Order: sequence, then C-alpha cells, then structure tokens
Amino acid sequence: MGYTKPIPVNKQDIKVGNKYYTCNYSGVMGITVCKVFDDDAVLVKVKNDKFKPFVRKLKYIFDDAEMAKLASRDWEKDERKKKGKK
Repeated sequence: MGYTKPIPVNKQDIKVGNKYYTCNYSGVMGITVCKVFDDDAVLVKVKNDKFKPFVRKLKYIFDDAEMAKLASRDWEKDERKKKGKK
C-alpha cells in the first residue's frame, strides 16, 4: 500500500448547498458550500454555530471524507506558511 494522492472536486462540479468535506486541525469537517468565487476559492459554512462562514481553497474541498483526511498534512503546511507571511 502506498500513498494515494487526494483528488479534490472540480470547480464546475461544485453545487451551492451540497455537502462536501475539508481538512481542519482536528481531522475532517463536513461543510456546505455557500458561494463559489472566480479565484479558485469557495465560501463554506459548518452546521455547528460556533464557526462563522469561511473561505477555503478549492484544492481542499472533497466529495469523500477519506480524501480530505489524506490531504490534511498538506493543508496544515499551507496554513503554517500563511501565518508565517503575516
């Protein structure tokens, strides 16, 4: 068994209001897409009221929770880079 590269959802296949999965620090989170932007990003919301809607890159939006789990290491690396630039 080797590493399988996670495959995100294509931009043209994303439908507003459908449920998808994304990475976060504690694992995988189920999200609902609110809006798709032109610059390869989407506005998403979580069912839990503790979270406000937030923007996520398209390369971290998945149909399958297992694919989101595999991409969590890359997502955390990108978040560390983003915080280091500030």
